[in-house]
This record gives sequence, C-alpha cells and structure tokens, in this order.
Amino acid sequence: MRDLMSTVHEDATIRRSGNGAVALNDGGATFALPPNDGHTYCNAQMDDATPNRRDAPNRPGARLSLRARFSHEAHALRGTAGFGFWNDPFAMGGSRGWAAPQVCWFFFASPRSNMAPVDGSAGCGWRAMVMDGSGFAFHALLPALPVAVLLMRNRRARRLLAPVASGAMHAQEIPLPVAMTEWHDYTIDWRTDGVDLLADGRLLLHSSHSPTGPLSLVVWMDNQFLVATMDGHFASGAEAVPATQWMEVGGLVRRSLGNK
Repeated sequence: MRDLMSTVHEDATIRRSGNGAVALNDGGATFALPPNDGHTYCNAQMDDATPNRRDAPNRPGARLSLRARFSHEAHALRGTAGFGFWNDPFAMGGSRGWAAPQVCWFFFASPRSNMAPVDGSAGCGWRAMVMDGSGFAFHALLPALPVAVLLMRNRRARRLLAPVASGAMHAQEIPLPVAMTEWHDYTIDWRTDGVDLLADGRLLLHSSHSPTGPLSLVVWMDNQFLVATMDGHFASGAEAVPATQWMEVGGLVRRSLGNK
C-alpha cells in the first residue's frame, strides 16, 4: 500500500484547520488534535469532496473497509470524528451551498453534542448511522418545519411527529458496542437496495434504504460540537481539547461491489 490517499482516490485531499494534524504512513494515517483552548476550530481530515456534489466519485455499489482505533473512549474524546460516505451538506469540505444530508458512516460525537436524527437517541457517542434527506418526503416537509419544531416541544406531539421526521430522512442509527481504544475492523457496504454497516464482521445496522449519492469519502477528527434536536434546539461551536487525542486508521480500501 503506497499511502492512504493513493488507495482511495487520486484526487483525495488532506485538510487541516487550527492545530489539526494528519500523518500518513505506508499502512494508513493518524488524525490528531493537540491540546487547544476551544477558541479555534481545529480539524484533521482526508476526503475526496468536489466543488460540485454531482461530481463526487462514490456511488451505490461501493464497499469501504478499514481498521481504526482511538486515543480515548467516548466519554473523554472531544468534538466529532469518523469515516464513511457523505454529501458534505454544510459545505465544510469544499462543496458549494447547503444540501439535505446524505450519509452512511461510522460517526462519533462528544457528550456536549446532541444530534439525534432518531427520537430517543442519546445524540452523542460512537454510532453507525444512515440518513438520506434527498427524497421528495423530506423536501415536502420543509415548508412545515417551523411549525413542526414548535409542536415537537410538546412531548405528546413529538411522539407522533418524530417518527414522521425520521422516516422522511430515512434515518437509522445504532450505538457501537466496541471499545474505541482497541483496533476494530469496520465495513460499509453501500448498495442500490440498502446499506450494511459491520464491525469485526458483525452486522450492526442494516438499512433497506440507500442514499442515492453521489457521495464523498471522508475520514476526520475535529473539535466541533453541534446541537440539533427535533424540538428546535440548535447550537454549535468549538470544544477545548485538554490532552492530545487521535484516531489511527489502517488498511483502508474502497472497492466496487459491482452492479449492486
């Protein structure tokens, strides 16, 4: 294996913000955040995002596999981290403009975050996740979003409306029952008829819905927190990182699953 970038895509880009660092080696890479005071956004990332999302190089019929471990367990890590396929909905990786999110990935968010696309989710931690808001159902609900947010502050209304919102987003997630500081093998099989996310060969999440794509591959660690709940609470910012934290990945391979 020549290096992480050449095994993924010839146009893969390393992105660093603040004091984020990416160290490539023959078997993979380490994405690290040294200590910081939280006044600056810091990011260590590799992706193959394109300015126009329609030109993203990944489509259904792809498998992503890699090994990964972290410096800390979920309660001690700060910010977000992970790997998989996404459409860069907030234009953080070079895409232009906002878009409804499409993701199939392994995603970590620190305890300060609360991103719960499924009602009852903890909104943080190490999770397998699939979400696709590109369809008609999600866009049809957008005009009613301000009213729906107000209604969902009522517990009974949220109980009724949350499954509708999750369904429109085709959102599914499950906490990962693995120690983050230990090496584990992760696989994403993204097909036209669904998505499977596996850890150590064990199927953890199956979605019968598949993001349409095209999507970009992303591997990253940053110090961002985000609160975005169904009842209308929104906040974001940078977290202080008290001690150096890192995510190490190896054996990263993306290959075609054929016409699947």
